[in-house]
Amino acid sequence: MVRKLYLSVLTVLFFAFNLFAASQGEIKPAEMANWQIYVDDSASPSEVYAAHEFADLFKEAVGINLPIVQKSDNYSKCIFIGKVKQ
Repeated sequence: MVRKLYLSVLTVLFFAFNLFAASQGEIKPAEMANWQIYVDDSASPSEVYAAHEFADLFKEAVGINLPIVQKSDNYSKCIFIGKVKQ
C-alpha cells in the first residue's frame, strides 16, 4: 500500500517535472544522460527512499540510470529530492 502511494506520488512528480520543463523549453530524456539526482546529506530516510524510487522509475521509463549524489559540480543538471541547503 505504501509502495503504491510512493509510486503514485513519484509518477505525478515526474509528469509535473516534464510539464514544467516543457514550459521552460524542451528537455529530451536522451539529453539527461549526464544528469544526477541530488539528495542532501541531511535527507530524511523517506527522501532517500524517494530518490531511489525515482531513479528506478526513471530508468524503467527512459532507460537511463541517473546516479544519486550528495554533491555536484553542476547543479543545473540535477533533479532535487527533498530539502536543499543554501
